[in-house]
Amino acid sequence: PGGRRGGGTPGGANGEIQYNNAGAFAGAADVEIEGGQLRLPAIASPTAPAADGLKLFGRNVGGRMLPAIMGPSGLDTALQPFLGRNKVGIFLCHGNNGGFTNFGIATAATGTATAANVATTNLYTYLQRHEWLVTTASATAVVGVRGSALQKSLGGPAAGLGGFMVVWRWAPATGVTNASHRAFAGMRGSTTAPTDVNPSALTNLCGMGYDAADANIQFIHNDGSGTATKIDLGAAFAKPNLDRTAVFEIVMFAPPGTTQVLNYEVTNLGSGAVASGTVTTDLPSTTTLLAPYSYVSVGGVSSVVGLTVNSLYLESDY
Repeated sequence: PGGRRGGGTPGGANGEIQYNNAGAFAGAADVEIEGGQLRLPAIASPTAPAADGLKLFGRNVGGRMLPAIMGPSGLDTALQPFLGRNKVGIFLCHGNNGGFTNFGIATAATGTATAANVATTNLYTYLQRHEWLVTTASATAVVGVRGSALQKSLGGPAAGLGGFMVVWRWAPATGVTNASHRAFAGMRGSTTAPTDVNPSALTNLCGMGYDAADANIQFIHNDGSGTATKIDLGAAFAKPNLDRTAVFEIVMFAPPGTTQVLNYEVTNLGSGAVASGTVTTDLPSTTTLLAPYSYVSVGGVSSVVGLTVNSLYLESDY
């Protein structure tokens, strides 16, 4: 008595939160209750919200589910996990002044570190970036950036151990018109300087790249022996052929535990093309430690060569 009462038939699918839709019940398709908790299913980017508000939604980032927000501008971002409980490493290139910052990760490099100014020419030049170059043509030239210590594993030897999330934003810089050049960005069970070899010839690695003879970028993965498995990412990921133009992002997520699952998402940041998938075989073992690893090399052809890094992000539970 004295209160308002209502009723009606719930709308939408089972579990969807109900709301007033012009006087009738409706289900919010992207907001659910599961086991008594709020669940935000992973969705594509929504439309921008009205002024003075934001939208909160679920996002799949390379196989890892994260909460994301979007404001009225249409810009959206996934939310950063709690730094106090997650182990995070970031390698950030400043641009212009030639410096870079290491936070929670040590890195090493091959090639001459070279400052690069931000300009408005294209996406590549907009990057706050650093270049590692070989400026004298050589048939064995190689450049690269890598982690200095082997600290992450793809899964782990017991429940709750191992796993990682890694995000590389990188680009081939110079020598890209050399059709035989090769490249790789991902994780590898080595901290030694790279040499001019096909990525598919390496062991204990996972990431994006291409061999000298490849027409398209590949997702490349290998255990401790033999030749790597290559997954062709298709014509939307043609091997770059212009200097200082193409820019890429690779995200990989491997959850902890004894069951190995590697999720990947490769994005051509210039075109917006995305390729993603999940790999469960031909992977480094759960006891093989890995480090971030990237390189570009000439593929046996006398040429200059260069690698650009915008940022590297590495995260795990411990």
